[in-house]
Amino acid sequence: MQHRTYTDLLGADFPSEGKIMKTPQGYLLGWNTTTPSDSTDIGFAPGAMFIHTAGSADDQTFINEGTKASSTWTVIGSVG
Repeated sequence: MQHRTYTDLLGADFPSEGKIMKTPQGYLLGWNTTTPSDSTDIGFAPGAMFIHTAGSADDQTFINEGTKASSTWTVIGSVG
């Protein structure tokens, strides 16, 4: 029997902001229509990814080079 997780995720409607895949080290993936803030977007694991999803030319992908308690978001890619 095949698991439905893949199909369920393809058809899912996610909110415009969120975070998923919680581990003891913190969340592994986050997204929002605003860029992440080192002081407020905490709780992410070191190495976690954050995707800025405003639908504009300045959309970027970030990685947490800090800790779960003190995020340091660094741009690793951009659309424009």
